[in-house]
Amino acid sequence: MKRQPIEGFSKLSKQEKINWIVKEYLDSNPYFTNILQQYWNDNSELQKLHDEFSENTISNFYMPYGIGGFKTTIINTEKLGHTHFILKADAVKIIHFFNFKLKKKLFEATESITANMRKRGGGILNI
Repeated sequence: MKRQPIEGFSKLSKQEKINWIVKEYLDSNPYFTNILQQYWNDNSELQKLHDEFSENTISNFYMPYGIGGFKTTIINTEKLGHTHFILKADAVKIIHFFNFKLKKKLFEATESITANMRKRGGGILNI
């Protein structure tokens, strides 16, 4: 069964996102709603932190902690995002157009939605 794409998913509340997923993909079974919600943290500030880790957060993923045997190193704090376009045209012309015309416009067009990220030292660093 082919599903229709949803518009505005990112604008939905976390609960509305869960409701939509359960309705569209899990036969409206409340069992799955309960599973997704049971991993939410009771501490609202800590849950807010979890919600900010990823776009469109609907639940948390808990993993058991173990002691010893390995260590980790943070190698980067930047996240990469990708947008793909399919366009049949001269690659040199596209790159020139992007670098000298479109790139600046994209930065300008996203200023309002990245303002809070920039305040925290993030935002779009490069396109």
